[in-house]
Amino acid sequence: MNIRLVAVLTLLVFGSSLGVVYAKFKSRRMFDEMQWLRKQIQSAETDYGNLQIEYTMLGGRNELERKAMKELDMKYPEPKSIIYIGQHVE
Repeated sequence: MNIRLVAVLTLLVFGSSLGVVYAKFKSRRMFDEMQWLRKQIQSAETDYGNLQIEYTMLGGRNELERKAMKELDMKYPEPKSIIYIGQHVE
């Protein structure tokens, strides 16, 4: 009876230790995934900030063009009247 009790307790301790190892493994995997997701969030926030800056700049550019056309009576040149300066590749 004593040997059976020791055998059962040994199996329970062994099973418990496997459970601890598996839980630690899962915990580390989840931590790695969380860190990866944080990097993705940070990257997305950076991209969003850059897009906001670009949107603001484009809005300012459109405002500048509108004022130039309205207040200074400026117009875009005709495409055929544009002269390109630089190396011409044919």
